Amino acid sequence: MTHTDPQSPTPPPFYLNRTLLASVGGAALLLLVLLLLLRPVASEPQLSVRPAPDGPAIIAPHSHILETDGAIPQIGHVAPDFKFVLADGAEIKLSDYRGQKVILNFWASWCAPCKAEMPDLQNVYMKYRDQGVVILAINKEEDLATVEQFATQMGLSFPIIANEDGDISRQYGALGLPTTYFINSDGTVALLRKGVMDEAFILRELGQLR
Repeated sequence: MTHTDPQSPTPPPFYLNRTLLASVGGAALLLLVLLLLLRPVASEPQLSVRPAPDGPAIIAPHSHILETDGAIPQIGHVAPDFKFVLADGAEIKLSDYRGQKVILNFWASWCAPCKAEMPDLQNVYMKYRDQGVVILAINKEEDLATVEQFATQMGLSFPIIANEDGDISRQYGALGLPTTYFINSDGTVALLRKGVMDEAFILRELGQLR
């Protein structure tokens, strides 16, 4: 009797081979893990710093009021005098600016409206500083390091006055911020503005000064 050898079983197609599928799946997973590990990590967002168009602001580290009658300046009256001292020891008084139009701005680094109007003040300063316009920005009761950091971040180049004691802002009644005085060339107060300003407002009021 003739015996027939049984036929060897036919191997399954490669896509049904469990061992092969497991190997391919493992390799794919390993590749995915490597890609995730090698992916560039996003850096921390950096604080935007505007370069001052005319060099860094002149910052006066010391200042104090010279007239303390306690009365808030009135329209038409002479603005109370104060003195600020520059880093080199030079002393300047508000009254030294007689003959020039002065914008006196009270601000703080935590004040969002103050920060919003600084670029407009800077634009006005750059356009009109050669026409006898002076901008003095007086900080309210913050330390010098905070004042310097703010001036650098905002790219300001007009004079910034640190007044950590707060005596100038008290004399001028700058309780809420920002507070801004527009002062005529004869030293008298022309306008008191409480609240944020834009460039159009600043230019309009500046044009009214005499």
